[in-house]
Amino acid sequence: GKQKRPLQDTETMVEKDEERAAVKAQAQENIAAIEKIHEQSAGRYGSRVTAHSHIKGLGLISSSGVAAPSASGLVGQLAAREAAGLALELIRTRKMAGRGMLFV
Repeated sequence: GKQKRPLQDTETMVEKDEERAAVKAQAQENIAAIEKIHEQSAGRYGSRVTAHSHIKGLGLISSSGVAAPSASGLVGQLAAREAAGLALELIRTRKMAGRGMLFV
């Protein structure tokens, strides 16, 4: 039949749930503080309108990772786009999470 978990495992699960709840509460407090700061700064400086574009990708040929000369709103910089594609692949496979990167 169905085996019961030892009491120690249940206590560990409860502790983890309590830790998750505490982290979630702290995150909500942080978000509220950031929103408050944002509201204050928006009132001081007014709203800003800037020109921007929406780049849809790196313009890479998906099967090989080679950059197309002009694709996805990007033109040129083939080697840089291929390097960015490599970095993106490392991030997606969780081999480079939580690290900064500087493209020069």
